[in-house]
Amino acid sequence: MSEEFPSGAPASMASGVPRWRRTPEPTARGLQFYGSTMPFCKSFFTAGVFVFTTLSMGCRSQAIDEQANLERTVARERATGDTVFSTCGDEKKFGPNCGLVSRKLADPDFRTKFRDKYCGEVPEEQCQTLFQRMFDAELAKRYFAADVRAVVITCDLHPTECDDPATYERYLLQSHNQHVHERLAREETAIEDARERAQAQYQHKTWEGVHAMARAVGQLVEEDRFRREGGVKCRSYPDVFTGATTYCERR
Repeated sequence: MSEEFPSGAPASMASGVPRWRRTPEPTARGLQFYGSTMPFCKSFFTAGVFVFTTLSMGCRSQAIDEQANLERTVARERATGDTVFSTCGDEKKFGPNCGLVSRKLADPDFRTKFRDKYCGEVPEEQCQTLFQRMFDAELAKRYFAADVRAVVITCDLHPTECDDPATYERYLLQSHNQHVHERLAREETAIEDARERAQAQYQHKTWEGVHAMARAVGQLVEEDRFRREGGVKCRSYPDVFTGATTYCERR
C-alpha cells in the first residue's frame, strides 16, 4: 500500500523522492526511536536553561560591578581622608584633617618654640617673615584643593571679614572641601559611565554567544527533523516567475 504526500507538498516531490513518513506510534519500537533523540533533547534543555538564566540575570557581569564598586569605595575613602574639619571633636586641638592651622600657630608655646629654633639672633622682621611663610606653606599643604584666588578676591571685597587669620582659613577650608566633594562627584560619574560601557560590551558579547547557540540549536533541530522525516531535505529558492520555488531531495 503506497503512502501519499500530504496536501500542499511541492510538485518536485512527486517523483524520485522518498515518501513522507508519519511519526511512529508509541510502541516498543517507537519508544526506541524516541530514545534515540534524548541527547538532542538534553542539549536543547541545557541551552534553554542557559538562555533563561542569562535573561533572568539581566546580562550583567558581576565582575564588572564588583570592580566599579571597589573603585567607588576607594574614591569615597580618598575624599573622606581629604576632607578637613575646623574642630577635632575630641580632646585633641589639631590633627591630620581637623583643627585650624591658625589656632595651632597662635598657641604661645608653639610661637616660643619657633623663635627659639628658627630665629635666634635673626631680626624680628625677618623672624616674622619666616613665620608667615611657614603659615602660608601649612595652609597650602592642608587646603591643596582650595581656590586660593577666589578666597583672596572674597577677602578683598570684604576686608573686615578676613582681619582674623582664622576667618581667612575657614574660607580656605570651605573652598577646599567643596572642591574635594566636586572631585568625588566627577570620579563617581566617570566610574558609573565606565561601568555601563563595560556592561554594554559584555551584553553585546553575551548576546552574540546566545545567538550563536540559538543557531547551533536550530541546526540540531533541523538535523533531527531531517533524520525523523527519512532523509528528505527541502529548500526554497527565489523564482523569476512565481517568486519562490521549493526543491526537495533525498540526502
